[in-house]
Amino acid sequence: MRFHVIRGSNITLAPDRKAARRKGGISNAITFSDKPFRVNQLIAVHITDRDPTVESAVVLGVTTVDPIKWDTEKLPQFLSYLSNDDGFWSEPIGEDVALPGNILTFYVSSSGSLKCSVYAEGEDRTVEEIDIVCNIPTGKPMWAVLDLFGSTTAISFV
Repeated sequence: MRFHVIRGSNITLAPDRKAARRKGGISNAITFSDKPFRVNQLIAVHITDRDPTVESAVVLGVTTVDPIKWDTEKLPQFLSYLSNDDGFWSEPIGEDVALPGNILTFYVSSSGSLKCSVYAEGEDRTVEEIDIVCNIPTGKPMWAVLDLFGSTTAISFV
């Protein structure tokens, strides 16, 4: 999995587009997967850096809106601004688990629930399992959408 070229103005991508870094303040840091993913397809994101002086953390979500339809300059400042829009489902991940070295895995189940697990660096077990949102239509293409909000400054797809 790679990041889509459409992204917030504060996001820089690695040349292979597998890593994203927020270069400025906490706004304008929305990223998308470059391709839709399937129901029950596990997506893994490695938290690679954070700013401990800032509160909150990455916002994780799913959209059925093709990212190519966005003009980069017209993306909202925060993913939460889209939470009431059709085709967007998201939830912030706690800063206590969005730590460098941790891996977030998520998928959309066949029942339309977004499920997330957190794996701590150096642990062989899941630290936390979360049912994030429900009622996602599984019959439409779905893209991962992440907002490098708060303390989270860099992530990569695993």
